[in-house]
Amino acid sequence: MEGKNISKVLSWDKESEINLIRSFWHCVGHIKDIPNNNDFFKITFFDLELITHNTNNVFWTFENKCPHRGSKLFKESRGNSSIVCPYHSWKFTPNKVFIPRKETFKMINEDEIIHPEKWQTINYFGFLFICKSPLFDLEVQLGIDVCEQLKIMGNSINKVHTTQKIIFNSNWKISIENALEPYHVGKIHKNTLANLGIDDGDNKLYKWTSILIHKISSKRVIKTSELIKKFLKDNIQYKGYWSVYIFPFAMISSTEGLTFAHQFYQPLSDTKTD
Repeated sequence: MEGKNISKVLSWDKESEINLIRSFWHCVGHIKDIPNNNDFFKITFFDLELITHNTNNVFWTFENKCPHRGSKLFKESRGNSSIVCPYHSWKFTPNKVFIPRKETFKMINEDEIIHPEKWQTINYFGFLFICKSPLFDLEVQLGIDVCEQLKIMGNSINKVHTTQKIIFNSNWKISIENALEPYHVGKIHKNTLANLGIDDGDNKLYKWTSILIHKISSKRVIKTSELIKKFLKDNIQYKGYWSVYIFPFAMISSTEGLTFAHQFYQPLSDTKTD
């Protein structure tokens, strides 16, 4: 991609932020977030709502409005439901559309399939990535080292224990910058992350990603993790606290390869981030 096109995507006026959202791959979750048929979750970018849906183990993403009259297909942020418009009962799957009294729509061909606006969706070793019009192939954006880590992490996740929604009253760039620097850990996370006794870490920077690795000094945490790993058939031989950043909105972290956390920052406005 030519430099001038990259520059257009990365400038920070509102139009270019929308271009950035549409042009980069976003790690929005893991297949274990929506393990059952008809599970779904919502993603919000400013005024744009997207739905990532599990339809018989086909994971796909589409804009949250019916192509018929624009009605919202889902109001909830997550749940379990087939994709049926609440206005006229149009029903959608990845490869079919069911339209009541379709014969009355003379402008629609018999074999024509009409869908909500789709986004590309890739199941990458369990992690779900979406993009509308990608600048790069997914693995090019991630880089070799991050690809290897995601393969290891993604295949190790077998259950999602909790999901939290947190609103930050700040621009998304500030929210992510604050999350990336470890200087605040002792003050802000004194009852959680600080208990690991992490150091400042070794940060490996790549073009669109980074891997930050902290050593853990807490003897209690080290002893406990070593004990737990003895009882695991398959475990990741991670030492310390790892955090992978995927530009622009996603972070995936792990403590000793035993637990994982996925953070996905969604810009709601210039001053609010989910």
